[in-house]
Amino acid sequence: MKRFRSQKQRRTRQPQALEDCPREIWEHIFSLACVDGGFTARSLSLVSRYIKDVSQTTRYQCVAIRGLVQLQSFASVLKKSPPSNRHVRHLFISGCPPKGNGAHSMTSRIRSRLRFRNDDSDSDESSYLARIRQGEELQSRLDKASDLSPKFNKILGEVIELIGPDSLETLSCIICSMVSLPPLPNLRELTICGDWHETTTSFSFPSLRRLHLLGPYCSESDIQLLIQSAPALTHLRLSGLEERMDLSSFIKSILGVPSDDYLASSSSSPRPIHLERLLVHPRNPTRFGCGFAHGCYLNKLHGIQQLLEGHTEGKGVLLQSKVWDRDFDSEIDREKELWVSRMSGGLGCWDESSRVVPDQPVDVWAVVF
Repeated sequence: MKRFRSQKQRRTRQPQALEDCPREIWEHIFSLACVDGGFTARSLSLVSRYIKDVSQTTRYQCVAIRGLVQLQSFASVLKKSPPSNRHVRHLFISGCPPKGNGAHSMTSRIRSRLRFRNDDSDSDESSYLARIRQGEELQSRLDKASDLSPKFNKILGEVIELIGPDSLETLSCIICSMVSLPPLPNLRELTICGDWHETTTSFSFPSLRRLHLLGPYCSESDIQLLIQSAPALTHLRLSGLEERMDLSSFIKSILGVPSDDYLASSSSSPRPIHLERLLVHPRNPTRFGCGFAHGCYLNKLHGIQQLLEGHTEGKGVLLQSKVWDRDFDSEIDREKELWVSRMSGGLGCWDESSRVVPDQPVDVWAVVF
């Protein structure tokens, strides 16, 4: 009996295996694991007190935020945390909040898609009215996010100040109005989808290598100012910009190709940039007003295809055209998936698997009526 008790006491005195591992190794492991927007980091804080304590320095290295409420909560958490635990390297942020909680949002999206696809159960009139209501609801949420944009950008500036401008390496701003960013000296990748044309003069990204512009929100002059603030830029992706600007003329100005327009060629054009990769991803509208509009759009895409094939020395890539999703929640989720892919070592938005090969027609699908 005494022998059994002595063995039991010796076993309880042995240190735990987790605590045997040096803290620096755990921090390195957690830095490789916490690249999914915060889910893994939150899960680690629930494992044990020791793991919660060790993972504090990497808990916020990869953060995804949706809406003003989440941004305010994150700012409050950062203010209570010591500076050593505020290292945010990768940030995904959207100015539009999610629709309800996660389960309700996912269920409602699935039901809405099934309702629109089931032509037998719903009449054409009820489906049409349902789409109108959905469009009004989405527009109402966008308008509300736009009205709150001054407060949103103010708190975003406070968050960046708390984490330190030198900390950010990747940043995605999706569905954000009037994005205002301070100089970010170590930012390497940037994705912007939103209205930001009045704030480009304050941008300064000396280390930026990859830039992705998404959505019909910016003009040619805005992008030129942004590119000038990133002298180290090597990769540029343009997604869905052709709805607001002449994309062919803009690509010519980037590459230094003389423009056919006399006024454009005679004016002072910016210095061409030397890119390793230029990706163009057209986003045709869901519906065309008539067959003539569809033909004009298709001719523009053919012109862009010939421009990239003839003047980029193989560095320009045209991706197959994609239809804009009416449900912008799906667009936000898709961009978040691409952002997470980059954090975990994937290609993300720089995937060229859907590229249009030479002599292949551009695939444009939409409803023409």
